[in-house]
Amino acid sequence: MSPENRTKSTLGPLPKRRAWMIGSSFASLALVVAGLATPAIALQSATPSSGSVVAGPSGVDCDDITSKVMSQMGGGGGNHDHCGFTGPTGPTGPRGETGPCNDIDSYNPLVVTPVVTTHQISAALFDPDGEGPLEVEAFAGIRTVPGGTYTWTDISNNEDFPDDACSISVSSNGLAAGLPTTTSVQVLTRYGVVWETSCTQDFLVPTDPVGTLPALTCAEGWTQVVDQP
Repeated sequence: MSPENRTKSTLGPLPKRRAWMIGSSFASLALVVAGLATPAIALQSATPSSGSVVAGPSGVDCDDITSKVMSQMGGGGGNHDHCGFTGPTGPTGPRGETGPCNDIDSYNPLVVTPVVTTHQISAALFDPDGEGPLEVEAFAGIRTVPGGTYTWTDISNNEDFPDDACSISVSSNGLAAGLPTTTSVQVLTRYGVVWETSCTQDFLVPTDPVGTLPALTCAEGWTQVVDQP
């Protein structure tokens, strides 16, 4: 329509501005009313019927969802109930495989013979490939101390070695100057049975060079100790 043909308003500039502001106020009020109604509708849809349980997102409590809706309406939260009930504990799973057995024990006798020497005797048990039961090996070793090189003897090849041995210990059966003496080696199996064997030490004589290592001979078979624990 041409501006020349438009009907002029009988209102002045100020009345026209007042009418425009009143119209805008009514529009804003309508938006506010609509915004207040929306949370109420959401709350109504989120409220469970009697006997039902609200399921929230994984790891989120039901009261978290309700509190958000209530806070939008100015009602606050305050609920601390969780979704649903905790179910019964499931059955115990099967027992896992027993891990490998590794153990070592040592003692340091001070041998006073015509030649004074200090040495260390050790017994070691280990699983060479980590496969657990029936795979262990046992060794007895001797060295000068401090820092000497071990001489090891495989005692798991001795007769009747228990394949399920899981720990090991070593101790002296006493010293006798210039005479052979014995070292006791014991193992404990996975089922609590004690087995033992012994090694013989042939000590030094005055003609042996200083620092000579006593010989350790382990040739005895394995036997169960009398009166098991």
